[in-house]
Amino acid sequence: MATTNLDKLNAQLGKAGRSARNLSVGKRRIYQTSTEFNRQLSWIIVWGFLDDWDRIGIKGYDKNANSYLIYPFFAF
Repeated sequence: MATTNLDKLNAQLGKAGRSARNLSVGKRRIYQTSTEFNRQLSWIIVWGFLDDWDRIGIKGYDKNANSYLIYPFFAF
């Protein structure tokens, strides 16, 4: 299922001459936004294509936690 969803995403991005670079089956990327959820949390965007765990989502994330590799993302 992970391959199918990633292929669908790349097909859509391909219409604009783009691809989901740095995303592959079995991996996920987490982007921390510049916007705060509250004093302790910031918003993060999770892109994941893992077996039984395909998701693109937004959730709050503890700013002081260091359990994930975070890529900065600036929301406008």
